[in-house]
Amino acid sequence: MNVGEGFDILVMAFAASGVAAEWGLGAAQIGVLLSSGLIGMALGSALVAPLGDRIGRRPMTLACLAIATVGMGFSALTTGFASAAVAWALSTATQVPASDTPSTPIRSAAHPRNSTTA
Repeated sequence: MNVGEGFDILVMAFAASGVAAEWGLGAAQIGVLLSSGLIGMALGSALVAPLGDRIGRRPMTLACLAIATVGMGFSALTTGFASAAVAWALSTATQVPASDTPSTPIRSAAHPRNSTTA
């Protein structure tokens, strides 16, 4: 999933000029499209990732992958700026939680508060 995070951001940067020409978008709208992926990742990390502790890491990872798949499918069907921004944010909102959820126990165990040394 970590590779997918970087790819999503880079692919939009490469496709931005073609998308702008195809849909007649200005620089401000392209900026919003590029930012919507990062906003989705930030909101997903803050709002979705904590659910992994409540519902379990495996179900959370599978749910995130399902939501990301729906978002990517929706982004393939977009025909304009607003739907593309929503689809882009949706498809990236669950990628950070999906990739971070399995590694949470490792980070928790390595936290200084769990150390037995002074």
